[in-house]
Amino acid sequence: MTTAGNKIPISREGLEEKVARLREVERELNSVIPQMFKAARANEADLRENNEYKDIHELRQQRMSERVKILELIEKAEVVSCTGGVAPKSVGLLNTVSLESSCKRFEVQVVSPAEVDLTAGKISSVSPLGSALIGRHKGERVKCHAPKGPQSFKILGISA
Repeated sequence: MTTAGNKIPISREGLEEKVARLREVERELNSVIPQMFKAARANEADLRENNEYKDIHELRQQRMSERVKILELIEKAEVVSCTGGVAPKSVGLLNTVSLESSCKRFEVQVVSPAEVDLTAGKISSVSPLGSALIGRHKGERVKCHAPKGPQSFKILGISA
């Protein structure tokens, strides 16, 4: 989901997490990985046959790619916030939504695609469930086509 000018909406917390991850990746690229290369070179003279060396090279390539992606995201980031203190009337970005399906109750937070973390209950606003929730109100039933097939949920509550 991008806004005008290719901006990427992200919460302040999400942006801070990306900046922290960038610092960690840069630390690995500038300190940890060079030390790993040095140790691998010391272990075997012929680097063409050194699998450890090849694995470290691949790790470095992955971290370099991750660094570029994070830098691009930070450059395009537009910090958004939801109005705190007042319960929103409809679901929007950064709202936490209490849902009920036929078998369970749970909460999700609707976030930008840059902040998705399913283990923390953060779903993308462009995912099947996220897009079905946007603009909906407490008490409404929403249907979405999830990977497991059609799903139906009742919105029990919305909070900022």
